[in-house]
Amino acid sequence: MSALGITPGWLTDEIALLGHDPKTRGKRLDEALQVIEGLWQHDLYSFSGEHYQFEEVAVNPRPAVAPKVLIGGNSPKSYQRAKRFDGWIGMTPTLEQVAEIAQVVRSTPGEKLIYQVAAQPIDQDYLQKLEVAGVDGLVHMIWFPGVPTAVEEKLRLMEAFARDWIRY
Repeated sequence: MSALGITPGWLTDEIALLGHDPKTRGKRLDEALQVIEGLWQHDLYSFSGEHYQFEEVAVNPRPAVAPKVLIGGNSPKSYQRAKRFDGWIGMTPTLEQVAEIAQVVRSTPGEKLIYQVAAQPIDQDYLQKLEVAGVDGLVHMIWFPGVPTAVEEKLRLMEAFARDWIRY
């Protein structure tokens, strides 16, 4: 399965530095999702929205099977978006919060996927707790972004992860 995890963003200073009003990030994401779907479904696609406008744009090659779209974010609006698409992907919630979010997202008909991004060490106990909480998949960050980590330490962490978790 291929998937696209997408979120409106949380770092409002960064959004503003890019020249966008952080208050419009949700509306821009909604339009971007329309654009993505249109580009995946049509040879040539035109779009005229509040935030994006273009004529006859193509993506080539288009995916033979469109990736699942997992919506990130920790707000009721994000959960509603996740219900409209293929599910939700989260980064900071507790296991209890993930279980609650899974219930909300799965309250509409159709299969909805729940993915968790984890930066903490993983073990069988944690994986079992994720499963009980309703998580279908895990994205594991071997080191936490933004925290300075020496190359040697990154290599050590990747080797340990591969040894412990990747089966050939």
